[in-house]
Amino acid sequence: MDDDDRLVLFSVLVVLLAQRLGGTQIHVSTLHRWRTRGIGGRLLEATRLGGRWFSSVAAVNSMSAHEAGAVPATSQPLRRSTNAQSVLVEQHGF
Repeated sequence: MDDDDRLVLFSVLVVLLAQRLGGTQIHVSTLHRWRTRGIGGRLLEATRLGGRWFSSVAAVNSMSAHEAGAVPATSQPLRRSTNAQSVLVEQHGF
């Protein structure tokens, strides 16, 4: 199993993503927003165990790979911070 496929806590996932983004950190709440609202109509695959949320780098990669050119699933405008985070993710190939 690849390291990108292993499930990790959201708090660990933000550290792993920061390492891949050259030190640019995203907040844990961003992962929760991706889990509930998604980006471009695609939700972050995550699971809850014992009250804690887990996901993987591969899940972030999968979600952002489908983001290019996608239209948001809701009619609500994206928040500025959400849009900025999605641009960062796309620029760094996640």
